Amino acid sequence: MRLTEGELKLITQLRQDGVLENVNNHRLDPKGVILVACGDCDRFPDIYRHKRRSYRQAGKRHARLHLHCWNGGALRLVPGSPANKPGRSTAVDFQEDVLESERIKRLHTVALYVHRPCAKAANSKMGLLQQMLMLYGAKRELKKKNNKLHVACFVHIDHGTRRNKRQKSYFMSCTKFISWYALRADR
Repeated sequence: MRLTEGELKLITQLRQDGVLENVNNHRLDPKGVILVACGDCDRFPDIYRHKRRSYRQAGKRHARLHLHCWNGGALRLVPGSPANKPGRSTAVDFQEDVLESERIKRLHTVALYVHRPCAKAANSKMGLLQQMLMLYGAKRELKKKNNKLHVACFVHIDHGTRRNKRQKSYFMSCTKFISWYALRADR
């Protein structure tokens, strides 16, 4: 799967409008992070390496990354998400797993990821904007259950081709995204 021309233009626009930002290491929790991402064998290794590298650059020798890697990642945390099978408790079960990790591991920061292109999203008929809406929804769901939890949202983009594998993670500002999205919805 590759990004379409329309998706590339959308990503450029989201970057220009400040919705997707370069990841800053100062956002890292020194105690560690609960990482919720898709287990995609072509994208997850880059997400994991990036997180570990960010910790090393911030002066941490060992990154405590507690992983939750269901297909679809953060898309699965939202009740009613097209990524979940209807009539099942997938979202609630996954939320409880993440919150249990927070209690057991005493990690109070969650990094939620979606990635593009994504087979789970494609099979669920979700485009990039819907994935981002689900990412925002996943953050809201976790914060409803524990408002002291720090939740950061990330969009991982595979810009590459078979020859040129170029992947990059971006921080998604939920506040900027919702404002940006509302402006587009009004048109």
